[in-house]
Amino acid sequence: MIARFMMCYGWWGVLSTLAWLAAIAACVVCLRRAPRRRRFAWALGLAVAGFFLARAQVAWEVAIVLDRTEELREVREAQQQLQVREEREHIAQGENVVRFAEDAPGESAGGAILTADELTGRTAASTNAAVATNGTPAYLGVRQARTAGKVDAAAARLAQAAVDGTPDAAPPRTLKLAEYRLAGRLSHANGLFAELVLLAVFGIALGDYLRRFNHPVDGYLPLPIDGTWLTHFSPAPTLVSWPGATDAQLRRFLEDIARRGQTFMYVGDRLSAGAPRLHRIRLGGLRFCPLQMLTWGRDGAPAEADFALDAVWFNRYAICVPAEAADKLLPLLLDLLVGRAAVNATAVALPHLIWDTGRPLEAEHLQRLARFCARTGLRLVLVGGTPPGQMAGAFLSMP
Repeated sequence: MIARFMMCYGWWGVLSTLAWLAAIAACVVCLRRAPRRRRFAWALGLAVAGFFLARAQVAWEVAIVLDRTEELREVREAQQQLQVREEREHIAQGENVVRFAEDAPGESAGGAILTADELTGRTAASTNAAVATNGTPAYLGVRQARTAGKVDAAAARLAQAAVDGTPDAAPPRTLKLAEYRLAGRLSHANGLFAELVLLAVFGIALGDYLRRFNHPVDGYLPLPIDGTWLTHFSPAPTLVSWPGATDAQLRRFLEDIARRGQTFMYVGDRLSAGAPRLHRIRLGGLRFCPLQMLTWGRDGAPAEADFALDAVWFNRYAICVPAEAADKLLPLLLDLLVGRAAVNATAVALPHLIWDTGRPLEAEHLQRLARFCARTGLRLVLVGGTPPGQMAGAFLSMP
């Protein structure tokens, strides 16, 4: 049974099946454990390998030659039986049947015809008689000459191949009709499953990636594809608390924001010593599409709340506001957010308002800021502190 299966399925089919089964297992593991990016890469690689191995199995199956020997023999026997039956019917009806070409038109087959065994015996007797009287018959001499010529030609081809060093062609793979049909069905089924697994793994990986795109903790492989459609497709917490953020962690967080095609307004002094150069696209050591960062009231940037909000609202620049200007910015920023929330305005991408002044906000101001940031599509990130009282449950705590 196993030998018959391998003869019809082949090693290409076995390897393809193992590859897409492993892709399914890897995809299931991806949905249950992290890091997802590496495991999804393995799942996609295995699915692609299973697909191409299935294509190789199709090519292997097409090269199989159908052995029609038994089928032709059965057809020939059926034709002989039909001919014998028709001749018997004609004889039974009293008709004259001309059996041989040399028979005269008036000669009849008589009441019975020769069977196949009788015909073979009569032919052998005639041949022996001809040999006894005249030596080898003419037609046998011609046949022997032809056979000797074929043998000599085959021997010459083998000798020339041995001299040239070219191996003789391998015999084609032949299968009976039942095995040939089984091989075709197995090849078609394996190719279909390989295609479905590839599409399923790609769809699951893409869906999981987009669903976690805006999550500050579970997101991976940031790409500059963010927009309003993705913000609705990938709902993420808009209130984040990050009490123990280090300078290196904050820098990586800002880099991820830029690489997602988003921007931010940073209120604090950690970036005053030197703002990091942020880029939308990063391929190894190559960086493209820089995100320009402006400092509040410096280098030609106006110290105005509406300019700072519009810069991040329409995804144009990143704004850095010194901590000393936070008290001046906060009431103006709240008024602007209240006005935009009144007309149900929403930011184009997901701008980040990162509050890192080193001192806690008043509960009333924090409550209003959190409410209107959520209504207008901004993400509020409190760095270096925790929300007071009952508001702590509304914030996602970053590790």
